[in-house]
Amino acid sequence: MKKPLQWLTLAGVVIAILAVLVLGREQTNLPANLSDDTVVATLGSASSPMPADLRYAVFQSRQDPKNRAVAVDAAKRYLDYGRSIGDARFVGAALGVLGPWLEASPDAEILNLAASGRQYMHDFAGAIGLLDQVLVADPHNAQALLSRANIHIVQGRFAPAEEDCRGLARARRPDLAILCDT
Repeated sequence: MKKPLQWLTLAGVVIAILAVLVLGREQTNLPANLSDDTVVATLGSASSPMPADLRYAVFQSRQDPKNRAVAVDAAKRYLDYGRSIGDARFVGAALGVLGPWLEASPDAEILNLAASGRQYMHDFAGAIGLLDQVLVADPHNAQALLSRANIHIVQGRFAPAEEDCRGLARARRPDLAILCDT
């Protein structure tokens, strides 16, 4: 009696798998004869070009790679655009623009921008390392304290987050410290 039940169960599983495969292919509108050379999607197509201000900032940064202000502007625009469309490639490009500045002796603005990019890419340890550098030089840097508190909260590390929030109060930024209480 067990054997027919096992065969029926196996047949049911096979039918379910075939149904999922057939229905899944129909729902995704993928052709039945896909090869490794078939392109099924493209990102950053011409139908959604980069905004003109970002294109200009990138052009400027390539024309004048030793200009810190131009690099910071391009990195900020890359970060903002990448976040707005949810595309980490642009955040990676921002980190690329900041790379040479991070290798020199970076200031707080460069470190905070790079930490923001690393945080977006879920490199929390790398972001905290950069933020720690900022806070060694300036223990009252509100941006670094707020960013580090946010990372600690996301990681469930509430005691260090609370300390960073108290640091915001000591930095005379109660407007930002109150964000930690919510």
